[in-house]
Amino acid sequence: MAKKNKKVSAGENESFSVNIKVEARPDTPFYYVNCMSVTHSAFDFTIGATRVPLPLSPEQMASAKKKEPIVLEPTVQLVTAPWVIKHLIEALTEQVNKYEEQFGKITTQIPGSKNDG
Repeated sequence: MAKKNKKVSAGENESFSVNIKVEARPDTPFYYVNCMSVTHSAFDFTIGATRVPLPLSPEQMASAKKKEPIVLEPTVQLVTAPWVIKHLIEALTEQVNKYEEQFGKITTQIPGSKNDG
């Protein structure tokens, strides 16, 4: 659930704030993802999200061993305005802080990996 106040225009010289609350319903689709990419243009940001399959297929394993990228199609892509990304960063920072207060520090090490990411 996310809450945001957004300024909207009601006419030529009139604007006001609207409180927006996003709530998922039981039938709202959801996707578990463990890999995301972010790109941008002059006009918007694109977040692509997918799930890296485990185990990897023989072709994917061969690419990984040769240090080549494993190409995966995004499960979902979000395209949004730069100002929305700024608010997303603020919201994520707030939620990470709350998470770490409750459950401890999040490390960037991938579970099961040998590097410290």
